Amino acid sequence: MNDPSSTTTPPGVAAGIALDVQNLDQSCEFWSRCFGFEVVARRHEGLIIESRDLVSPLFPGLMVSMRSSMPRPIGGSALGTLRRIIFVVGNVERFAAERLSGVKLVAPTGGDSPPTSRWLEDPNRYLIELRDDPRAGS
Repeated sequence: MNDPSSTTTPPGVAAGIALDVQNLDQSCEFWSRCFGFEVVARRHEGLIIESRDLVSPLFPGLMVSMRSSMPRPIGGSALGTLRRIIFVVGNVERFAAERLSGVKLVAPTGGDSPPTSRWLEDPNRYLIELRDDPRAGS
């Protein structure tokens, strides 16, 4: 894995999500356990604005950047808020059985999700939706 003290974008990253979190260690552990993300870069360690970049072999090309932040409301439907994060995982049931042991699933919010999707919250109450890959049945 890359040197965690580096500040460059890991090779192969094409897209990213930036999240403000209340507890970096707890958030990184959750994203690692559930989605295979590993810390590849750290910035401003020990400061109130500490941040970490994570990548996962399960979601190549995606980087999640987490920044330590003050508590604030997350999500909703107001402009400028994050409604949810969607991961296409191939087969939702198999993914949930293999990776989400002990994670509480939540009820979907809104009617724009396929009936086979599953929802969960991360430690900061970001909603994460898992969807079947529609190409898997082809």
